[in-house]
Parts: sequence; structure tokens; C-alpha cells
Amino acid sequence: VKTNPQSSGHFQHTGNTSITANLQVSGNTTINGNLTVEGDVAYVSTTNIEVTDPLMKLAADNSSSDVVDTGFFALYENAGANNFAGIFRDATDGVFKVFKDSQSQPTTTVDTGAAGYTLSQLDALIDGGSF
Repeated sequence: VKTNPQSSGHFQHTGNTSITANLQVSGNTTINGNLTVEGDVAYVSTTNIEVTDPLMKLAADNSSSDVVDTGFFALYENAGANNFAGIFRDATDGVFKVFKDSQSQPTTTVDTGAAGYTLSQLDALIDGGSF
């Protein structure tokens, strides 16, 4: 075991590598193959995100007991306070809802009783379809 190994050029290793402390990479990194990230939170700090897949799958583990809300939300500041707005499918009634001004950050559900929570306006052109 080598403590604090460093490489200033090309480093090639075949086989498995285990890192039990933090890993820091400076510069560009290319990973050929699948990347699995396990943990409670994956932080992405970037200016732009590009996704080739045209459909995103949310709540991948919600297949047996529809108990989580699915959708997206954003943080914004209003009059010095943090607020949240978004669109989600409410697991309690199956209805898609657009909301704003919630002072409670959504977790696995959106708290529709949170301070400030209000349904928000959605401007859209709806054409065709049947219900």
C-alpha cells in the first residue's frame, strides 16, 4: 500500500482500485462505461447539464407502494426568505400540481400544508386529447 501516490503524467492501472478516503481530481475526467454513485446525496455543481436521454425516470423505487410525490422543484428568494416552487404528481390523489411560495423544502413529498404553499398559474396551450 502506497500512501499519497501521485502521478504527473498518464497513469494506467488494470484491475480494481479501492480508495477509502476522499478522492480529488483536478482537470477534466472521462469515464468510459457506466458510473454508479451510491450515497444519500449526489451534488452536481455546474453551469450547464446536458442529457442525451429524452426521458428522465424519477422515483425509480416507487413501483410497489405509491407513497412519494414525483416531480421537480426549485429554490428562490422572495422578500429575504427562501421559497420553493415546482411541479409534482401528488401520491395522495394522483393529481399533477404546480405550486409556488412554499417555505418548506420538499423531501419525498411536497407539504401542501406548508406555510406559503399556493397553487401556481401555468400558462399553456392545450390542444386535442380526450378525458
